[in-house]
Amino acid sequence: MINFTHIGWAHGTQNFWIGCDRISPECAHCYIARTLRQQHREWGTLYRSKTWGDPAPAQRKAAAEGLCYRVFTCSLSDFFHADADPWRDEA
Repeated sequence: MINFTHIGWAHGTQNFWIGCDRISPECAHCYIARTLRQQHREWGTLYRSKTWGDPAPAQRKAAAEGLCYRVFTCSLSDFFHADADPWRDEA
């Protein structure tokens, strides 16, 4: 199942990988930094998640209930990060 969230406009989140690069001064205040610290992870390294198959069951559940979930995809990552090239087609 997708990770349900307290984000007001979304029902859940889905991250195929976690991580990105600091590329601008604004990155110093990014919410992803807190998550990386809590998970003892480093900026600039991508970590593949274990939730790749989660969207399909969530979609089936939503369809059965006549709902449409809004899912914030890549809330903790950069989908176009160069290190994700080998995984992107699978995602």
